[in-house]
Amino acid sequence: MLAMNPISNGTSATPTPTMSATPPQEPWSNHSKKKAPTGHVCLAYEPMREPLGLLQKRFRNQTFPLPLLKAYIKILLMGLDYLHSECNIIHTDNILVSFENPSVIHDFAQNTPTRPISYKSLDNHPIYRSHDDFGPLQSYRLVPMLSDFGSAVHQKDPSIRYTIPIQPDCYRAPEVILGAGYTFSADIWNLGVMIWELLENRILFSHARDSNLKNHPNAHLAQMIAFLGPPPEDLIIRERETRHQTWRISLRNSEGKLAKSAMEWFGGPFFDDQGNFLYEDLIPRDQNLEDTITCLEGEEKSMFLAFARKMLKWIPEERGTAKELVEDPWLDLGGKL
Repeated sequence: MLAMNPISNGTSATPTPTMSATPPQEPWSNHSKKKAPTGHVCLAYEPMREPLGLLQKRFRNQTFPLPLLKAYIKILLMGLDYLHSECNIIHTDNILVSFENPSVIHDFAQNTPTRPISYKSLDNHPIYRSHDDFGPLQSYRLVPMLSDFGSAVHQKDPSIRYTIPIQPDCYRAPEVILGAGYTFSADIWNLGVMIWELLENRILFSHARDSNLKNHPNAHLAQMIAFLGPPPEDLIIRERETRHQTWRISLRNSEGKLAKSAMEWFGGPFFDDQGNFLYEDLIPRDQNLEDTITCLEGEEKSMFLAFARKMLKWIPEERGTAKELVEDPWLDLGGKL
C-alpha cells in the first residue's frame, strides 16, 4: 500500500511509498492570516524541487521510463482519490516533485543570501522569484505531489456542478468548455491528457492553441471529436440547458473580454439546436487516438489505450474514478521499478 502523507501545514496531498496506511490529516486545517491592513490567507507547503514537466526533460528523449511513469500515475491517482473522497476538492492544477534528499535543500539554503533579491514589486509588496534549479539529481527517489491549490474547487455539495473556467487550455475537459457543469471527474480527464506528454512528449489536443498560444475552443472540440467520436446527445442537451446560466461576477477571458457565462468565455455555442457541431471543417479527419501512441506496441499499447479511454470519456460520470483507475491492470508494475 501507499500511505497518504499530506503535509501538516498545507494541502498538498501526497502518497509516499511506505508499507503503512497512515490516516490522512484533514486539509486546509493549518493556515495563517497575515496581520496587516490587507490581511490574507497564507498556505505553507513543503518545499518542492521542480515541476513534473521539468523533471521530464532530464530523461532520454524527454519521456519518462515506462515503469517510473506507471508508478507516478498510480501515486497521482491515489492523491486524487484522497482529494476527491476525503476532502471534496477538485484539484485542476499543477504537479510538483519532491526533493530526493533533504541535503539538497539544505545545501541550497546555505548558499543562498539571507535577503533574496526582489523580482518585482506589487502594491509596494516584494514578489520573490521562485527557484527550480537545484543542480543535478542525486537520485531518482522523487515523489510527485499535487500542488498549487489556488484554483482548486471545494465541492461541499455533490449535487452542484460548476461552470467557472478551470484547467490549462490543452488539458481542459469538454464539459468545462461547453459549460455543462463539472465535478471531480474533470481531474480525471486532466490526468488522462497529461499522460500523453509524459509518455510521448507531445500535447494530445494540440489544436487547442495556435502557434501564438491563443486558445481555440472550437478547434479543441473538433480534435476531441476526431479522437473520441461525436459527443453523446446527453452532453449536448446539458450544454443547451446551461447555455444561458450566468455567473455572479464577470470574468475576463484570454482575449481580455468580460464574460458572465461559459458560453461567452469560450465563444460558444458550438452545437446548433439539432446537436450538429458548428465547426465540422475543423475536424482533422486524418487523426485517430491509436496513432498518437508510437512508443508502445502490441498488448502494452492495447492495455494503455483501454486505460486511457476510461479517463477520456465525453460524459463525466462515465469516466473511471481515481479509486477505480488505480487498480487498472496497465498500472501493474510486476515488480519492475
